[in-house]
Amino acid sequence: MPRRRRSSIQSHSAASYSFSEDETQPAFRKARPLISLNGSPLPQTVLLETDENGATIRNGHPATYQPPSPTANHTMSLKRRQCTRCNCQTELILDDDRPFMDRFADDTSMLGFRYLHSRYKTWFRILWAVLLIFFFALTIYQVAERCSYYFISNPLITTRLYNTPSEVEFPKIVVCNKMQIKASKVVEVNPRLLSALSESFDDEQHYTTNDTIRHMLTDFNAINSFEFFVNTKQNVEDLFVGCQFGKGKNCIDNVKPILTPNGLCFLVDMSTTVRRPGPESTLQLLLNLEIYESVPGWVTEPGVVLSMFDSSVPFVNHFQEGMHLEPGKAVTIPINDIRRVG
Repeated sequence: MPRRRRSSIQSHSAASYSFSEDETQPAFRKARPLISLNGSPLPQTVLLETDENGATIRNGHPATYQPPSPTANHTMSLKRRQCTRCNCQTELILDDDRPFMDRFADDTSMLGFRYLHSRYKTWFRILWAVLLIFFFALTIYQVAERCSYYFISNPLITTRLYNTPSEVEFPKIVVCNKMQIKASKVVEVNPRLLSALSESFDDEQHYTTNDTIRHMLTDFNAINSFEFFVNTKQNVEDLFVGCQFGKGKNCIDNVKPILTPNGLCFLVDMSTTVRRPGPESTLQLLLNLEIYESVPGWVTEPGVVLSMFDSSVPFVNHFQEGMHLEPGKAVTIPINDIRRVG
């Protein structure tokens, strides 16, 4: 029975090739497509056998080893290693003489550089070379220009100044109730008007399309709108049940009604300054929203809108910003005076 040896020959377009023999087990490696060493293509895997007379059988046919002849583009060098026990390995190292740009184009993963390979047409390679040089130069220019702008021409210098005032002006408080008209006062103007107003909006807060209700509303065209809102509005005494500043100072007299595009609001102006936080500089307001006085369909979400402003803020901003406060809750709002200097 002839002794069988399995050998694996690998070759690719890189700079090294290997030939290994192992008497005990086959050695296989993944390789790229093979090239021709002696004029004929090499198979991917070669099976070598040795008969009783020592002759070599290649893939089932007698074969003799022919040393490869060097070509114009490649040179061959042979290295042998010491045989240890039953394992002997021979390596064939093929030196690649391809141009540097071709090897770089094959090995690189950077976008665009692979088109510089000689297998492409000359005009195509020149086009990509110009593009790569242009964008590389543009990158260098942008980096240099930004570094020059931030570190040479316009260096950033941050100066922080802190000012701790000895006293702070107490802000103005604006309270706007979302319920602008009271149902009980609408009845005093006209009892039928309350029923018409209650049915003028549907469940989705859209103006009704019912012709009967619209015709009913036209019967009240003679009513002056401004006088109607003045007669049905909340008074200071209706909304403000209690107003206390500090440890016992009553501030109901500091509450004044004001008209805004959002309706009737109330301004609480203490016209005072505070030196430190604490009970002596706390404003306490107890509000009665009178939800039971709401006209159905006219108040989507009961509550008040509260705003705080400095005296330097224009009056027009008093109704543009604020926080919504729901009824039935106690809310504590801290006030901090923050000023940026420098």
